[in-house]
Formats: sequence, structure tokens, C-alpha cells
Amino acid sequence: MRRLLLPLICVLLIVPLGAQSADPSQSTQAPAPGQQARDLVLAPKNKPLETSTAVPRGYALVVGISQYEKLDESRQLRFPESDAEAFYRVLINHEGGAFPAENVHFLKGSQATLANIKRELEGWLPSVAKPSDRVVVYFAGHGFVQNGRGFLAPYDVDPAQLETTAYPMTTLGDIIANKIGAGWKVLLTDACHSGKVNSETTNEALEEQFKSLP
Repeated sequence: MRRLLLPLICVLLIVPLGAQSADPSQSTQAPAPGQQARDLVLAPKNKPLETSTAVPRGYALVVGISQYEKLDESRQLRFPESDAEAFYRVLINHEGGAFPAENVHFLKGSQATLANIKRELEGWLPSVAKPSDRVVVYFAGHGFVQNGRGFLAPYDVDPAQLETTAYPMTTLGDIIANKIGAGWKVLLTDACHSGKVNSETTNEALEEQFKSLP
């Protein structure tokens, strides 16, 4: 059974009007007695309103892992890779996210090693994202807790050495909040605990880890 622990769907609509309040002397009709003037923004005479139709530049990292290199069959997952593929297609679709395909890096299965995830999160995204950009990070795979610390599991995670072979959620939160400079950022995780890696990994423990991210 899969559980979506941190669904974050954010829609940002910005319509800059780009015009100052009209000069009261330009008004063709004064408010009726007892009627308050309304907050209307009027374009100067013979000059249309300037509105921005540009879509902010977008970058994304999509990670999906179903089969893990060092986990036994009972701990393998079924859907994360197909879910990640579907999300990738939505992002690059012109009627979806409209992200340029070259701006969406997709790590699937054996590609989603700890080294590759670190390279994308800690190197690539901070180097390309600017304040006017939007960034999405999507992870589908195992999430777990050990010694009170939450982790996301890369393809090559070793259950016997979680501290050194998994990606800490505290690091993930710090990178997204403080290192990636985009002004619009979304983290979506489908961190499954079916076939959980250890006894500490429960719905409540994972959810608490995600809630504590900056």
C-alpha cells in the first residue's frame, strides 16, 4: 500500500498590472454621493495596460526507484518508477508544466544512486536556478527512519549502513530551502514504507520528518 506523505501542489498566478493609479482629473464620472471610489487601475489614455505573459523558467529533478540493488524481494516496490515517468511527462508537456525537457533531469531505477542524487540536488540545481525561476523536486521510492532521523533511499542504499548510504531529509530540506535560489520551489514525495526497511519506519515517523523540513 502506498502513501503520499507530503502532497504539495502549488499554483502561482501573477498578473502584474504595470500601471499607476489614474489621475483623478482623468476620471469621466465622479462617485455618487455616499458611494466609495473603487480600487480600479486605469490605463493612461491611448496606452493599453502592459501585462506579462512570460512563463518563469523551470527546472526539475524527478527520481523514481522501484527495485533496489541491496534489498530483498519483500522490500521491493511496484509503482514508483511508473509514477515518476508519468510526472516527468506532465512537467515537460506544453499544457502541463511546460518545462523544457533539457531542464528536467530524470533519475530512474539504477540511475538513482546516492552519488547521482547528490550531484543533481547539491550541484546542478543550485548552479542553474535563479530567483525568478521555479524548481520542482519529486521523489518516489523508499523513505525510512533510523535513530530518529529520516532518510530517502537511493537505489544503492545498504540497510546495514543507512547513515552513509541514504540521503538525509535534513540535508534535503537545507538544500531546497537555502541552497537552491529559485523563488518558487515545490517538493513532492511518495516515500513508501510498504516492505519497510526497519521497525522505526512508520507513517507517523515519516510524516513527522517531512513536517520538520525548513
